[in-house]
Amino acid sequence: MTSRNSAKSSFLGRDRGAFGRARLSPSRATLLRAILFAATWILFACSGPRWVQAADTDKVTLQREGSTSRILLSGQILDYTGHSLKFRTTAGNAVRLYPASQVVSVETPQTDAHIKGLLDFSQKQIDDARAEFKKALTLEPRTWVRREILAMLVRCDLRMGDYKSAGLQFQILFKSDPTTRHFKLIPLIWAPQHSDVGLKNTAQNWISQPTEILRLMGACVLFGDAKYGDEATNELKKLTISTDRRIHYLAEAQLRRTRLSAGNITRHELQRWQNRIESMPEALRGGPYYVLGRAHLQRQEHERAALALLWLPLVYDHDHHLAARACLEAADALARIGQKTNAGTLYREVAARYPQTPFAQEASEILRTTSSNQSGR
Repeated sequence: MTSRNSAKSSFLGRDRGAFGRARLSPSRATLLRAILFAATWILFACSGPRWVQAADTDKVTLQREGSTSRILLSGQILDYTGHSLKFRTTAGNAVRLYPASQVVSVETPQTDAHIKGLLDFSQKQIDDARAEFKKALTLEPRTWVRREILAMLVRCDLRMGDYKSAGLQFQILFKSDPTTRHFKLIPLIWAPQHSDVGLKNTAQNWISQPTEILRLMGACVLFGDAKYGDEATNELKKLTISTDRRIHYLAEAQLRRTRLSAGNITRHELQRWQNRIESMPEALRGGPYYVLGRAHLQRQEHERAALALLWLPLVYDHDHHLAARACLEAADALARIGQKTNAGTLYREVAARYPQTPFAQEASEILRTTSSNQSGR
């Protein structure tokens, strides 16, 4: 389990350049309320392919770029990667390849364990879901569906804050499909925290491997460590020249954490960070937005910090613990500038939505203290 660093150094929509490019609008409190109201819809509406039980055949819905019409295919999925979908049609047994970007939804038969795991996960019964997914992994013969199960196992581990297990599962997933659509699930550490011995030992092994993805995960765990911090920083610098743009962007964003330690971050520097985040693949922006938010906190720019941090619980919440932490720190930031109503809404969000994290306990305690102080007046 992670905990927030005791030392406090302390948007939705298409106009992604709105924050940081100009002075914030006078209706900032209204904007924050609108963001909070939109949270639930966005989290459930912005999803990928559907995974439901179907008949013996697979069904795929496609929408080609530039077209408003959709195509429904029936047959057999032979493979499905982050790059393409390989499909054999029922009529004529023709095998065709479609870009993964054209896939709108997928319906495929699933084992009972797979279905039960998805149900348990939706009901936040994470231990049960993880057990079912592990069982489903042993029963499922199709490689592409096994990758979907592995992705759900990574989600379960991230929900529990188990970065070691998440990393081991992600390693298998990435090896099976380096173009994976689930790359955003890569378990990276973005905030100061205490790492247990098992995770540190695993990270030391990862950082010594030839595979870039393992070295990235290892370096993020060991970043700032008294013994291995310099090695981790040097490794991240090497990874900024990776030909894999996903690794390149994430390593670069991780290195910005060195500036948090050094302090004296300028407004111009933060503008460059903002621009760089907006040039990243959209699914990978969560961690970098967290670092940006922390930098605004250092500069005592509390409202800008809250707006950056809120991207995580609202859009990039696959890392459950980091999203909870970001939401709590956004609430703290708003409380410091007197936006008590908005802060209280966020504290309640943390307590209700992330109950299995230590941040929920902290938010609940703040709410109890606030309520007690108000009643004692």
